[in-house]
Amino acid sequence: MERFPIESEAYKQIVREKSLIRIKAPNLMGKSSLVDRIIDYALLQDYKTVSLNLNTVPETTLIDIDKFLRWFSLSVTKAITKDNKLRDYWDVELFGSVQSCTDYFEEYLLTNIDCPLVLCLDNLDRLFQYPTVTKDFLEMLRDWYEKGNNISIWKKLRLVIAHSTTDYINQGINYSPFNVGFPLQLPKFNEIQVLDLAQRHQLDWKKEAEIEVLMAMVGGHPYLVRKAMFESSYHNIELKKLLKDADEGTGIYNDHLRRILTQLQKTPEVLEALK
Repeated sequence: MERFPIESEAYKQIVREKSLIRIKAPNLMGKSSLVDRIIDYALLQDYKTVSLNLNTVPETTLIDIDKFLRWFSLSVTKAITKDNKLRDYWDVELFGSVQSCTDYFEEYLLTNIDCPLVLCLDNLDRLFQYPTVTKDFLEMLRDWYEKGNNISIWKKLRLVIAHSTTDYINQGINYSPFNVGFPLQLPKFNEIQVLDLAQRHQLDWKKEAEIEVLMAMVGGHPYLVRKAMFESSYHNIELKKLLKDADEGTGIYNDHLRRILTQLQKTPEVLEALK
């Protein structure tokens, strides 16, 4: 499902020099899907592409900036070349991890490709639990973006960052990648899009009978909408019956609600406010 003009704007931005696209939306709204579309479009332009899901980074790596930047650099290296030269550029004692990572990208990775590099970082907010790593990493990304103004080699880099929350480190206006580049906020599906999606699931739903009922419960949330459609289509169950116990322990939204409950239980003050 395309949400015009989100995709077309992303495609326009990714072909521009030193572009930075910021995708923000709550969980399960389609950020990863949009990242995949951007990657596919970049591949059609014969660009090099790397997509890193930061939810896959081991926790032991996230507690140390040097370990994290080594993981980051090696992950990009494996995606675009098999020739690892990290030892030739990495000198923590003299230059520090951030400068070593920057030198590695500038003098090796970007220099040895003859096309733009699209680097997508999905679930960036995973880092926010580790303030020291987050601060240095975000400042580095902002610095790379700014380098594109004056250093031609950095114009090759196209950054795409996707995140769910604005609860990131307060670094000040000049040190964060979250106030530069091109922002994209993913909206919920509207009634026309929900109806279109129902037809793709081969459901003979009507606007008044099913679409409005479903949206009254979950709005146009992409995951929740599609979950109901999949269950109705695959198991041949009427929507009314599905929604009757949707919020119960055995209902179709049980897993989704339990994930939210787990998050709320981690922050008692938020749970109390919700009550």
